[in-house]
Amino acid sequence: MRKIGEKIYELRYLLIILSVCACYAGILYNQTMPFAEGWYSYYAKCINRGEVVYKDFDYLFTPLYIFFIALITKIFGYKVIILRIVGIIFFCLIGTFVYLSLKELFNEEIAVIATITSVMYMQSEVVQVFYDYVRMMDIFSCAATYFLIKAIKNDDRKKYFILAGIATSLFILTKQNMGLLFWIYSIILICSVSLVLRRSVKEKLIYFITGSIVPIFITIIFMLINGSLIPFFNQTGGEAVAAKGGILPILFNWIINNMSSFINTSKFSIICLACIIVSAIIKKKDEKNAINKQWLRKSEIYLFGILCIISFIVFAKVDRISKLLDGHTYLSPYSIFLIIIPIFIYYVINVIIDAVNNKEISNYKLLYITITGAYFAISWGCGMSGGLSEGQGTLGVAFAIAILLNNLEFRFSNVLKLAVILVCFLLTLQCAAKKMNYTYNWWGMDESSLQESVYLSNDIEVFEGIGLSYETLNAYETVYHIVTQNTDEKDSIYCFPQIPSFYYICNRMDPGVRAKVQWFDVASDKSIDNDIKILKNKPPKAIIIYETSEYAYNSHEKLFRAGEISATRKMKQFLLNFATQHGYTFYGRIKSTKNNSLLLYYKTDNDFSEEYSYRGKGTKESPYEIDSVEDLLFLQRSVENGNDYSNVYFIQTKDIDLSSIDNWNPIGKYDSGFYFRGIYDGNGHVIKNMTCIHEGENVGLFGQLGGIVCNLGVINSYVSGSCVGVISSHAASSEAMIINCYTTSSVINGLRAGGIADNFEGKIVNCISINECLGIDAAGAISYGAGYTKNVISQIDGIHTEIINSYGDNSVTYCTQKYMLSSEVINRLNSYIDIVNKYSSNYLEDEQDNDGAVTEKEYDEWMRRITLRYWKTEISGYPTLTIGELK
Repeated sequence: MRKIGEKIYELRYLLIILSVCACYAGILYNQTMPFAEGWYSYYAKCINRGEVVYKDFDYLFTPLYIFFIALITKIFGYKVIILRIVGIIFFCLIGTFVYLSLKELFNEEIAVIATITSVMYMQSEVVQVFYDYVRMMDIFSCAATYFLIKAIKNDDRKKYFILAGIATSLFILTKQNMGLLFWIYSIILICSVSLVLRRSVKEKLIYFITGSIVPIFITIIFMLINGSLIPFFNQTGGEAVAAKGGILPILFNWIINNMSSFINTSKFSIICLACIIVSAIIKKKDEKNAINKQWLRKSEIYLFGILCIISFIVFAKVDRISKLLDGHTYLSPYSIFLIIIPIFIYYVINVIIDAVNNKEISNYKLLYITITGAYFAISWGCGMSGGLSEGQGTLGVAFAIAILLNNLEFRFSNVLKLAVILVCFLLTLQCAAKKMNYTYNWWGMDESSLQESVYLSNDIEVFEGIGLSYETLNAYETVYHIVTQNTDEKDSIYCFPQIPSFYYICNRMDPGVRAKVQWFDVASDKSIDNDIKILKNKPPKAIIIYETSEYAYNSHEKLFRAGEISATRKMKQFLLNFATQHGYTFYGRIKSTKNNSLLLYYKTDNDFSEEYSYRGKGTKESPYEIDSVEDLLFLQRSVENGNDYSNVYFIQTKDIDLSSIDNWNPIGKYDSGFYFRGIYDGNGHVIKNMTCIHEGENVGLFGQLGGIVCNLGVINSYVSGSCVGVISSHAASSEAMIINCYTTSSVINGLRAGGIADNFEGKIVNCISINECLGIDAAGAISYGAGYTKNVISQIDGIHTEIINSYGDNSVTYCTQKYMLSSEVINRLNSYIDIVNKYSSNYLEDEQDNDGAVTEKEYDEWMRRITLRYWKTEISGYPTLTIGELK
């Protein structure tokens, strides 16, 4: 018993860390269920039913984690709570290796404070769940760092080189790019340390490389046997690189793309770095008088751990308290990078100088280089996926705190030390509060807070024991019931792009596609193209689409595609078209939390014959062609069925007469949430004889526009309602734009009557209106207002309102018929187009000038999407657009 007691006493600090980690993870483990959780459970289900990863379906990462989850689910089943328990173990293991690493460099008390703070900072990365593959990667990266530290500190103990090699190998087998980068760093470190210490490197490298080879060799043999080795190399090599745009963009673009983050955090980083430097200088000068109050440190440690646990419990019960510490400013991983890298560089240079001058090299310098270099390699690898994150900042935060506390070992430093510990405690609580209040956020996909997630599902078996918010539970159960009621277990469904959890929630399989997850950097173009063919040949009975934000699409395409359309966007557009073309029933939009929504389509029969389709591909080079009433009706129906056509191109190739439609239903019903967000180029053609009479504000060619309409004329129409506009009554966002359009010979009747638009949040540019506008409160080209109006001209004849001079947007130029018939209008409109079409970065005028000049930002936004048609005079003398040609 005495020996057991002594052992427990020796491990007392580690037990504190494990208690804090287990308590916190245990509070969160059985609540919330993000839509994006469950990738690996479905991968595992595919493996456990006989599919071979790489051979039968795509996986662009190395296989260790996917095999691990397949094993866990094979033994324990697919209930989410099982993997959440695994997550608690993961979190504790990370804390253990961070603590063991710091304990080799600093005293135990400092190691505890730094470890608890850093692992809590790590989990504040609300992108990950505790058992995510990234957390397994963190285990191996921290373990590899620990064994490297032990190897450098005790270079005669060869087992540590072997263990470091094994841990690094497992790191590679979890995520290849970061693991390989760490492996290269480890080789350089071992060689460099041996060189400066003038010791043999050969034996150490042999041990390290042997440790690295063994797990990889076993994995290769296994894949060779099951026939997946060649596709493994193809997918984790070329296809994985291609999915992110190539080697050079992967290695370096993240720095350029995140330069603003570095700049914004630089001041704070400089202050923190200055504190570390100044404290180190003072400590060195006052080294003889340094004091060591061990009792104070112990009391601080015990109190620190106990207060953390109590705070976590209180936060979980009372959200008002957790929100007190939930600020808008958090410690940025870019700050950590700017703090640690200079320290790493300093010690590298210092050791080189000592080696050149034949001075004895302090062991602590080599250990500092080991841990800061490990952080550097891990962070750079993390950056290659788009940017730095809290999750991979663990070692950096831990070292920064530890070295600062270690420096505070001089006279009168206890107050400063307590201040640093207090800051660490507050940072720990803030990170805990952040994760409880914002349990998940990834590319706009969020989840409810911990306190809201208290409802249990009685229907979904795999959710047993998992608390969800009312909205989230309702969304899951709605999808579950619709899918299970309208399909049977033999039917396939298709989930896009990052929600494969619905496969195992509904106990359905996919149609045999290769990309089980179609997210940007985890699915290759080749597989997406292949899967489109599979979906055409084996149509699923239900399609579930998560409405990924346009920000996510644009950001990934900017990061990895140089702005070109991604395969993920291509699949999205295919699915939305496919559902409408093949007669799927559109259940509607299923809302969860404020940023989460799903579109659900299902078939009530087995007739998958194509009902309708556009000509063209929807790209800028080959836009969808609109040349008939049927095309416009299909566009209207598609938008109503959830297809927003974001960044999809349309071109009108003929004039279209809507006289056969008794009462036109606008494209994108006002306030419906379903709006057109593509680019509609009228190409100089007109839509004529439109009758659109509705109560309220859902009136116009578009009810509420979210995209761009350009080069279009709408003529000889009758529009009547409340607050109305001929082209679009309203904008869905400030990104909407009506540019280079005209409306003539139409009658607009309403409370507010707009010849072009009414209340339009977006931009209206280079347009004319010649109509009879009859409004009670206001009438004119823009009868209420626009977010941005420029070079819009309206003939004042025919505008009538019961309130005198109430024309709406006062940026519109109102003129007489004589002026409208003059050449000045044509010249003014075409001069604007000349400026836009000839624009260069060297030609920049203030956007408020009246000559029609545009800013560089406007130019970039418009001209990469559209080409403006020039104006001419028609037979009547009024302006009209040229058709399908440039001047």
